Amino acid sequence: MAIRDKALTLLFILLCSSGALFSIWQVRTWGNELSLVDPYSEANALREVRHFLEDGLTQHDGLGTVYYPGMYPTEGFAREPDVSRFGVSAEGVYTHYPPGPEYLLYAAARLLGPEPVSRLRWLPIAIGWAAMLFFGFAVRRRFGTTVGWIAMAACMLTPAVTDGFVGLHAQGYAFALLLVEIGCTIGTGATVAPFAMLGFLQGWLTFDYVFLVAVTPMAIELAMPQIEPGYQRRWRLACIRSSLAFGGFAAAHALHFLQVCAYLGSFAAALRDLAGAASYRAGAEMVHGPFGYLTQALVNLRLYYYGLHPFSIALSPPDPDDIPDWAMFRFLGLSLGPWWLLITAGLLVWERLSPERNIAGLRWGWHAVCLTGMVATSLWFVVMVNHGVLHRHFLWRHLFLMFLLMVLFVACRIRVEAANATRLLRRGSAVSWHGL
Repeated sequence: MAIRDKALTLLFILLCSSGALFSIWQVRTWGNELSLVDPYSEANALREVRHFLEDGLTQHDGLGTVYYPGMYPTEGFAREPDVSRFGVSAEGVYTHYPPGPEYLLYAAARLLGPEPVSRLRWLPIAIGWAAMLFFGFAVRRRFGTTVGWIAMAACMLTPAVTDGFVGLHAQGYAFALLLVEIGCTIGTGATVAPFAMLGFLQGWLTFDYVFLVAVTPMAIELAMPQIEPGYQRRWRLACIRSSLAFGGFAAAHALHFLQVCAYLGSFAAALRDLAGAASYRAGAEMVHGPFGYLTQALVNLRLYYYGLHPFSIALSPPDPDDIPDWAMFRFLGLSLGPWWLLITAGLLVWERLSPERNIAGLRWGWHAVCLTGMVATSLWFVVMVNHGVLHRHFLWRHLFLMFLLMVLFVACRIRVEAANATRLLRRGSAVSWHGL
């Protein structure tokens, strides 16, 4: 039995590692090519790192310069006629996002050399692999081996894992930290300290995970009784965790703001710079008035949950210049909205075929879990409508939390039904034996 358990554990580790192995296989021939995950930001980051390598990290108060003649001239800010609205100064210093991804890329370049660029991708892939292992074993410990296998097998079939860690900017790192936060949240312990650190690290990477970072502990706590019947909510613990995560996130951005203040020379100039970039990403140039804002928010929801073609198994982009539908969050070629509808329909059919079952409560629990995940994952591209509509090629990673809650709900129900069926089978066998 011990050998069998060890073998199954090794197979589970292999399952959790399949995303990293596939990522390594993907990037093996890329050389200095940019990835399709976010070539725009990658080009900027690589130019910033080249300046860091040549001029040091302290120039421009630790902020990067996004122009470097000859490096990816058709990608990123280099191709834009006016970049002031993005948070780029006249001399090309990028002030809007914190420089965490660039610092990580700089460390990888110092360790591995700046070229080929594909070798630099080993760092985000390694961090993503470690996060998947932590996350996988956290799910297995919390919900049992059966649920662990089902959940991780499902996660491995999503683009968040198959190509989520090959990018050189913030997306893969932020997703890895989200996995760690989820793993800490679903544990049975009451630890709180990691949430402040996770929030700070997330904040030093990007803005767009702010809602997920702050809301994830609360969302999981709200959904848990439906996923695991009999669960007693720990609201106080969830509130503390959310507060610490948001506090760490805010502290990172406060530190970055001070960095921008030092570079621009005053608090007022830094505030104007931040407000201008935030206004653009919120859609000030795209929508006008409450009706226009609401309309664009609803368009974003449709795009993220149903996509241009909700039923699609396309594996390559039909047109590289378009926002590719193939890159949206899909599970087995199907976007999340249709999965929600299909499973709801399945529950209705199950109830009709098994009249002795009253699963109205089960259907309510399913919808409650889905809506909880949907609210948490949708907040960014509903609040920041411009950023949401222009960055569908990587913001779909926000949908992972909703997907995970859906999978955990279904997997736990499968475990319960399997256990009930086993008990009935054993009881029937016992009755038959006594009848003999």
